[in-house]
Amino acid sequence: MNGRRVKALVQSGLRLTCSRLGKETTGRKAILCFHSVRPHAPHSSIHPDDFDLMLGWLTAHTDVLGVNTLLNADRRGNPRPAVALTFDDGHKDNATLAMPIALHHGVTFTVYPTIGIVERNPRALQRFRSVLRQAKADFEILSWDDAEKLIENGFSIGSHTWDHPMLSHLPDEGIEFQLRISKEIIERRLGLREIGMCYPYGKYGRNVDDRVIKVTERAGYAYGLAVEHRGVRVNENRFRVPRFIVNSSSLESLEQQVKGGEDFHGWISRSMPAALARFLSPADFHEPEDALEPLCRITPEIAV
Repeated sequence: MNGRRVKALVQSGLRLTCSRLGKETTGRKAILCFHSVRPHAPHSSIHPDDFDLMLGWLTAHTDVLGVNTLLNADRRGNPRPAVALTFDDGHKDNATLAMPIALHHGVTFTVYPTIGIVERNPRALQRFRSVLRQAKADFEILSWDDAEKLIENGFSIGSHTWDHPMLSHLPDEGIEFQLRISKEIIERRLGLREIGMCYPYGKYGRNVDDRVIKVTERAGYAYGLAVEHRGVRVNENRFRVPRFIVNSSSLESLEQQVKGGEDFHGWISRSMPAALARFLSPADFHEPEDALEPLCRITPEIAV
């Protein structure tokens, strides 16, 4: 039996176990991470029709809440799972395509733009396209006007740093810069005071560490979102909150994430030795070679 077959069998067994454990969804909370809602896009995009079907399923079977509301809610004893919807990076279609669909279903979500690209900073744009392998023609950027329209309609805006670095790879002053400058610009541009942080890449022990979490809290963020495929526990650390990445249009996969059938991914992520994780997923530890180094200090062109 080859290695691929063994891996498939192990994953199947873990999925079955988690699925059985996840049938009891009383009190469960989960945060879903989307990126783009477009008919055709190269990076983590969901077709608008599929997004519409997903929201139809979610509103029928879960309580869709804002991130802060979900984190503060005591759901123990509630038979319906609670779900929060988030969007990373800063795609324009979050406002032009995803927002009308969400409003149709009576729900909202939170967008975490990479602030340097919303500011149209040339260096941030060049770096971002290298990091996400986005050709210029394939990436329409959220504008501040788009962000204001989202807020006017009850949606929320958070920070995804200045130029999307692996934060744990930066020196202390780089982490401080990325978190503080992005928060200050959001405050100045939109007048917001309660702002959440969404860590780029987001995997604890790979791109996020305790230094990052401490700076996030010290900078005055309301919470910090990581990437760990499992539900949100009671008394979860507000600055290391797990999320599920939604890269598939499959309703079955979405249901498994919401109900607990995919939580084995979180267990694997927490349990895997760093050396093995580095071997199996080198992209989690290294940005593309052609990506510019992330900024680590305030420069005159972006000074607030």
